[in-house]
Formats: sequence, C-alpha cells, structure tokens
Amino acid sequence: NKRNNVRYNYHGEKLLLIEICEKENISYDALKYRVVKKGQEMEYAISEIRKHKERTDYLNSPETNPLGCKLKSIRTSTGLTQKEFAKKYHVPENTIQDWEAGKKTPTEVATYLLKKLIKECDKNL
Repeated sequence: NKRNNVRYNYHGEKLLLIEICEKENISYDALKYRVVKKGQEMEYAISEIRKHKERTDYLNSPETNPLGCKLKSIRTSTGLTQKEFAKKYHVPENTIQDWEAGKKTPTEVATYLLKKLIKECDKNL
C-alpha cells in the first residue's frame, strides 16, 4: 500500500509539473531538474528557466548570430541533420551545434568557407 502511495504522489507531482510547464510555456525536463534534482523553489526555478530561455533566444537571433542562423537555415533547407552536415563538411558535430546556437564564433578561415558555402547555396535555392 505504501508503494501505491509513493507511485500516486509521483504521478500527481508529475502532472502538476506538466500543468505548470504548459501554463508557463517552459520545458518539463528543465523544471523537473531544477525542482527535483537541485531542490530549487518552484518560483525561483521558473524565473531561472525564463532567464535562460531569453538568453538563448537572444543568442539565436539573426541580429546577434547572422552566420549561425543562415547556416541553420541552409542546413535545414537541404534536409541535413547537424550530424549529416558535420560529416559532409568534415566539421565536428558539436562545432556545428555551437555555431548555430551562437555559443562559438567560427574562425576567420571557417567564416570565409561558410560564406562561400552560403553564397553557393543561395544561388541554388
């Protein structure tokens, strides 16, 4: 009976977290991690997730990361995943991820090659 109570409480808490996430338009996994694993208060966790989302949205905007956004646009228009794109152009997958997310900036040589690739793709689209 105790086991059923634990299971019921877990499912009840999970449903509550899901409901909050839908209402607040935030990730369930992020909220669960902050509240359950890190022990943060619900309001604090929600505000931290919002701040992180705003920073990420800012870094991924065409104004702050034009090359990364264009790269992602070209990659998705060709139907390639990040892994496939990385393999095709001999670049580590995490580098593609970082460029698209605005976490890292390509070197001068990589920027030159990316701009050539972008021009070539723009001609073909």
